Amino acid sequence: QHLLDSFWHVEMPFAAVLAWMEHFGIACQTYDPTQMHSHMLYRLAAIQERVKQIAGRQVLLNSSEDVGRALFEDLALPLPRGVRFNRKNNGRIAYRSSMDL
Repeated sequence: QHLLDSFWHVEMPFAAVLAWMEHFGIACQTYDPTQMHSHMLYRLAAIQERVKQIAGRQVLLNSSEDVGRALFEDLALPLPRGVRFNRKNNGRIAYRSSMDL
């Protein structure tokens, strides 16, 4: 008796929903790769602008040397444990770490 109740109250309504979905289909939102790319470029530009406001200058986010200079020289943040620095031949400081920060 319990299985029959489950069949009529659970399985049959679910089967009707599945049949409806098969007949009409289901809507999926697909993204155009160019739209996604432009959205990512927009977000990256917003992040770069925010970094520029905080650091007070343009920072190349794809340059670890420039990001290190912005964090540890411009903003004077303390060096985390494990980060070392040395001077390059051109006088700039290169930050080295055994781990990704």
